[in-house]
Amino acid sequence: MKVFKFGGASVRNAGAIRQVAHILSQNTSTPLLVVISAMGKTTNALERVHAAFQNHQPADAEIALVMSYHRSIAEELMGASAEAKQILNEFEQALHREASRKGSWDETYDQLVSWGEWISTQLVSCYLRTQGIHNQWLDARTCIVTDSNYREANVDWAATTSQIQNLTWKAPVMITQGFVGKTSNGHT
Repeated sequence: MKVFKFGGASVRNAGAIRQVAHILSQNTSTPLLVVISAMGKTTNALERVHAAFQNHQPADAEIALVMSYHRSIAEELMGASAEAKQILNEFEQALHREASRKGSWDETYDQLVSWGEWISTQLVSCYLRTQGIHNQWLDARTCIVTDSNYREANVDWAATTSQIQNLTWKAPVMITQGFVGKTSNGHT
């Protein structure tokens, strides 16, 4: 197995994502685990959304900017793909839901900002399929178990090892997120 990690700059626009697809297409002779960060400056944009809601200010304009950025990349890569549109709709609903979540600053931050990793990996996975690269999308939260120390969580290595050992590979390429885990009570 080979592990590839693509940071935000590596998936910042359609051209960069095409390059990721090219790199992966050249390395399919062995199973690949591909870890992908949020696109470009998405994390920064989601931090602004979080701050606005936490400060009781409207964040619709910030969410609209995040959505516009991701929609333009998806449209350039996949045109009017129904699957990409569904992914984007789920993302937008999640942003509105998570941005208004009640809780501590750190907990609500982790719940909202993690969606940047989700949308990035979902769109890249979708694009790879359009390019004939059979892949499996994996929610890292189903494998990485952490404590509830939000923004600075510690991995529960025993639980995480158990989850990973039970993982079933269904494709030669597995796409997942970095920097994301889930507490034993189900919080990101």
